[in-house]
Amino acid sequence: MWLNYATMFHAGKTTKITGLSYRQLDNAVRNRRLRPSAGAARGRGTVRSFSQRDLVALRLTQQILAAGHRLGPFLHIIKYVQHGKRLPALEKLKGTVLISNGAKVQLLDGTKVNLSATLGARGVIYAVDLGAAAEHVCRGIERLATTSRQHPRRGNKS
Repeated sequence: MWLNYATMFHAGKTTKITGLSYRQLDNAVRNRRLRPSAGAARGRGTVRSFSQRDLVALRLTQQILAAGHRLGPFLHIIKYVQHGKRLPALEKLKGTVLISNGAKVQLLDGTKVNLSATLGARGVIYAVDLGAAAEHVCRGIERLATTSRQHPRRGNKS
């Protein structure tokens, strides 16, 4: 269950939830592969804020990089996930796979799909397990919420 759609995550929590290193996260943002939808940093010392959809897109980024692939062919899928066009609510992504021919993205949710129509003339298809990425992010958010409830920050004593 998603905790709160309005919750934003800074870079430290984002790396813990997604599995990306800070360097990978910084590279993805600096090279404009993914812009934090909640708030981009504006110069040194400002905070980047990531939404839950950003976290799912970043988790997919981590999985693609961990599998040894370049991000280039998958960028349209990552941006599709981040912006949420025609995607069901996040809590309904379990068992969902995204496929793409490099230009068009299609959602597989257990219904019949004509793959040859999706492939078109390109003959190549990219597939990512969106449901697994969403579940990983959800578990990470819940883990952070549990940890913060168990260990609340202490105020400064003057």
